[in-house]
Amino acid sequence: MQQVVTRIEAWHVDEVRMYLTRAFVGSRIEDYPKGGDLAHLFVITEAGVIDQRGARHHLLVTGPFFARHTDRTALRQGLRTADVATHLERVGERTVELH
Repeated sequence: MQQVVTRIEAWHVDEVRMYLTRAFVGSRIEDYPKGGDLAHLFVITEAGVIDQRGARHHLLVTGPFFARHTDRTALRQGLRTADVATHLERVGERTVELH
């Protein structure tokens, strides 16, 4: 039976930020809670971008994704397995969602 995440914990956000920091070296990463504790939005602005509207990627991670990855190692592996960085680069400014 799948564990239900009632809250997105600080370590969840930290792990995703670390993954994105490694994948997009030198980029600015901002994060925002969405829907209370239902999801978390990460906005990556690539390094070297002068125009604030250019080269942005959006990643929305929902509670069910975090529920399937119950520790730091599993979450890191889940992000790598989903190949999040490649998908973010491929879709440009559209949002990638992990459910």
